[in-house]
Amino acid sequence: MHAKLFIPGGRWHLADLGSTNGTFLNGSKIGAAPVPISDGAVLNIGGSSFRIELRGAVAATILPPSPPSMAPIPPPVYTPPAKRPWGRALQEALSVYEKGIRDVMRDGVITQAEAADLKRVQDRLGLTDADTLEMRASAFISLSDMAIQQDRPDLQDANNHLLDSLGLAGLGHPGVVAACTRALAHEYLSLIRQGQMPICGDSALNLADGEVSHVELGAALLEERVVNSGWVGGNTGVSFRVAKGVRFHVGGTRGRRVSERAVVPVSHGLLAITNHRIAFLGNPKSFEAKWSRVMGVEPFGDGLTVFIANRAKAPTVQYVQPELAEVVAAICSAYIS
Repeated sequence: MHAKLFIPGGRWHLADLGSTNGTFLNGSKIGAAPVPISDGAVLNIGGSSFRIELRGAVAATILPPSPPSMAPIPPPVYTPPAKRPWGRALQEALSVYEKGIRDVMRDGVITQAEAADLKRVQDRLGLTDADTLEMRASAFISLSDMAIQQDRPDLQDANNHLLDSLGLAGLGHPGVVAACTRALAHEYLSLIRQGQMPICGDSALNLADGEVSHVELGAALLEERVVNSGWVGGNTGVSFRVAKGVRFHVGGTRGRRVSERAVVPVSHGLLAITNHRIAFLGNPKSFEAKWSRVMGVEPFGDGLTVFIANRAKAPTVQYVQPELAEVVAAICSAYIS
């Protein structure tokens, strides 16, 4: 329930599951966003340290070739709990619980003591964790976003305590994960405004001397493609009935083929931004460019377009975690300017 080691696309990754004291990889604290790891990496949880060793055939199987062939990095797997049939008694119990959770949220925090009281109220009303999950998740999301607006310096610690208190750590609830990522993005942006760039603990890139990776996140490369085609037109001449259900046409046809185009994903992988370059490691397509060749970027709410010198088409990528879009734009802006 503290951290997760998993293998999306053939390479080991590590992600924190909202732990109280945090997860550290090679001395750097990581969040809910998956971070690639390699042989010999050091993982710190609480007062314990672990060295990750990929040995023999396992290492040869897991480590990707160079350049790596990356599959999409999926968001945390979330299976919604089964809901009980909605009856009047259940509805009344949930209304009482909802009033209780609103009361303890009035001061902008939920302490461990208040969370324990909520748990006792839940048990007394005969409610299960599945019954109250969405209310607890909604409370966490509201309080986390409120803390971001207040620019609380202890945001990450407060969120971790709140996750533990509300029993949300490690569940993979999409709204909770998104809120944690927004909090992480807020922390990154604060560092950037102070002139400090975030640093990845490990990188999927083969870094050159003096090169540092700032952010790496799952993404898809988008291109405009034909998604549907058909024939539009009519005919000239006359037709007459030959038999029941049979007509004979005299004349010709005229028309044209039309195509429907759309912007669609053509490659999935990882977008990486370092102090030397911006790169997309994908399967089957990739690209990279040094900052000296980047003419500019056009950021969107869930991705960006990169304009590269002497390249006819500007590549566009879409993020798996759009909450980090502003962080990516800020880092790109710092290097382009």
